[in-house]
Amino acid sequence: MTQKAHWIVTADERHTHLYSCQKVAGARWHIDQRKTLENRWENYHEHHRPYSLGRGPSANAAQHFASLGHEVEEEHRRFAREVSDWLTHAIKEFGVEHISIFAASRFLGLLRQELGDLSKQADLHEGELTQLRSHELSTHPAIVNALESQAGTHQPSG
Repeated sequence: MTQKAHWIVTADERHTHLYSCQKVAGARWHIDQRKTLENRWENYHEHHRPYSLGRGPSANAAQHFASLGHEVEEEHRRFAREVSDWLTHAIKEFGVEHISIFAASRFLGLLRQELGDLSKQADLHEGELTQLRSHELSTHPAIVNALESQAGTHQPSG
């Protein structure tokens, strides 16, 4: 009998990784990376120059400019929207019922704003875990705790 996979995501402003997780002998978890999304918006704007947010009636007439320092915030906001769409498609593709998302604190708020209806299927956790490998995630206390919680809510009682 094949066990049902549980799902986790690690995210920050630069990377997002989707993992499937299954319980193996010895009450351990086997974690496989299934998908990755890289931030294509990073360094999208010219730095140290105003960024044109809108255009006037002609192609060379700028209406307004973003002040210095706000370009990065906009890049992160765009990536959070992209992550939300990407997760929506991945959840449909893999038939995911529930997912635990671990995001760096500076990205968590942006992601929370963009998840919309997806937040009903997701638990959000603060954690900067995108740099960890699968075998490191499988022993990380926060990951193990979330997976055990998922397993407990999805296993039939009896």
